[in-house]
Amino acid sequence: MDLLLALLFAVYCLLGCSLAFVPSSNTDLSSLLALKAHITSDPLNLLMKNWTVQTSFCKWVGITCDPLNSRVTGLNISNMQLVGTIPPEIGNLSSLVLLDMNDNSFYGPIPASLFNLSSIQVITLRGNALSSELPTHMCKHSLHNLILLRISFTKLYGQIPSSLGQCSSLQVLSLYNNSLVGEVPKQIGNLTQLTQLYLGFNSLTGDIPKEISHLHMLNSLWMESNKFTGPLHREIGNLTFLRELILYNNNLTGNIPREIGHLNSLETLSMASTGHNELIPKEIGNMTALRHIYLDNNALNGAIPHEIGQLTNLLTLSIDSNKLAGSLPSTLFNMSSVKYISLSHNTLSGTLPREIGNMKELQELYLINNTLTGVIPEEIGGLDKLVALYMNRNKLIGPLPRVFKLKSLTALSLNKNALTGMIPGELFTANIKSIDLSDNHFQGSIPPAIGRSLNLTYLNVANNNLSGSIPSTICKLRFLEFLDLSNNHLQGPLPKCLGELSKSLQVLHLKCLNLSRNNLNGKIPSSIGNAKGLESLDLSSNRLNGEIPQQLTMLIFLSKLNLSVNDLVGEIPQSGWFGKFDNTSFIGNLGLCGFPLTKKCKQVIRSPPPEREDSNFVDEFG
Repeated sequence: MDLLLALLFAVYCLLGCSLAFVPSSNTDLSSLLALKAHITSDPLNLLMKNWTVQTSFCKWVGITCDPLNSRVTGLNISNMQLVGTIPPEIGNLSSLVLLDMNDNSFYGPIPASLFNLSSIQVITLRGNALSSELPTHMCKHSLHNLILLRISFTKLYGQIPSSLGQCSSLQVLSLYNNSLVGEVPKQIGNLTQLTQLYLGFNSLTGDIPKEISHLHMLNSLWMESNKFTGPLHREIGNLTFLRELILYNNNLTGNIPREIGHLNSLETLSMASTGHNELIPKEIGNMTALRHIYLDNNALNGAIPHEIGQLTNLLTLSIDSNKLAGSLPSTLFNMSSVKYISLSHNTLSGTLPREIGNMKELQELYLINNTLTGVIPEEIGGLDKLVALYMNRNKLIGPLPRVFKLKSLTALSLNKNALTGMIPGELFTANIKSIDLSDNHFQGSIPPAIGRSLNLTYLNVANNNLSGSIPSTICKLRFLEFLDLSNNHLQGPLPKCLGELSKSLQVLHLKCLNLSRNNLNGKIPSSIGNAKGLESLDLSSNRLNGEIPQQLTMLIFLSKLNLSVNDLVGEIPQSGWFGKFDNTSFIGNLGLCGFPLTKKCKQVIRSPPPEREDSNFVDEFG
């Protein structure tokens, strides 16, 4: 026995070790206690109460041990609200397979000893305040069993070491949302087992390396919000297992390669704000697994390829803020599954195809700021799931369809077109929250049915040809914040109930009221003073008369006031916040006087009471 011990001792000496430092359960215990000692805050008392020497560390919370030798194989202390630093002794847990310290508040450097654990398979430190560089030789001697490395949402800085390419077993690599700089090393192409690569939200530069195309097992590639330049290499088409390609917010150049059409498994293509120009390749129609396309804010031109209609699984199509031209292909509206379409801020022309009625699942449609012409097809009224419809700043003509009964609609914006006819009462449903029909040619009166829209917060019908009086039913709108009826032909008095729009003590709703440039008459209702949250009030260019109600001085949030060009009389109120408005708020009212106008109010001189003949009265009062 003594001879055997001597032989073992000789072996350890040859290895430069001693029996006193052979890794053991005692080493694990001291390493864990060192970690506990470096924790400065443990608000849940999970470690302070549980990690005590009175019990075996294998029974401590977050600890997993090998049942054969009682060595620590798992350390999972994620989401425990811990604050502190990671001691270098963590590298003495030589049997550790899993380390999970996610979502705490650890700060300071990541100890280099952590990257010497040859048995480690999972390292995940996401969501801490750790700050350090990755070791230059991190995968050169160890980490050959590492499957998952996640150090995201921390404060890593410096460059990605080229030795990372020697962690040949890696399947998931996430260095997402840090402060990494420099180029992505070409050696990353050696990680042929990689299925997920997340390098987004850093400051990485240079080309996206062509060697990434060697990662044939890759299904998620996230490299957004960096400073990558150069073209997207056509070899990207080799990643046929790719399901997510996220490259938005970079400085790439050139066109989208046609080879992207080989990505038959791709479900999400996100390349907004990448700098791509030229045409959208028609091969995009081959990517039949696509569910989400984001190509916004580039310089893409030409027509929308009709092959895009072959994407029968598509849910989201967003290509706004480009230079697309031509008409909307009718095949686009054959995608019955699509829920969201945004083609705003292009130069698309032609009419809106009647096939739009086929999109029964459509919830949001944005065609803002194009040159679309023609009438709004009646078929749009059959889209019962439509929630938001924005087609403002086009050249649409004609009336709103009489079948405009979109019960799910919450937001409608058709301003700055050439629409005519009357505003249909059916538009004011219980669900509608925002309506903008301004800058058109609508005629007739404001429908009394407006009172049905109890959830309406925004109504703008300015710059039309509306006539008649303001319906009193408008006062039923409990949550109205913005009301603009300006520049029409409305007449009659202001509804006295206007102030009731914000009389509720629960919340200050009405913030903007603009009734200017109409033919309204009568007095300004004092009830407007109840709209305590009012920030802007414009009643200018009407035929309002009488005095300015003193109650308006109670509007303490009012920053814009225009009562000019009316028939108001009397002294301008001087109390409250009225002193901050200049004369432009009151000019054009010949009967008004007082500050800030130069016209001064006449002082009323009261005559003394007549003397009484009763001499006793004179004696008593002098």
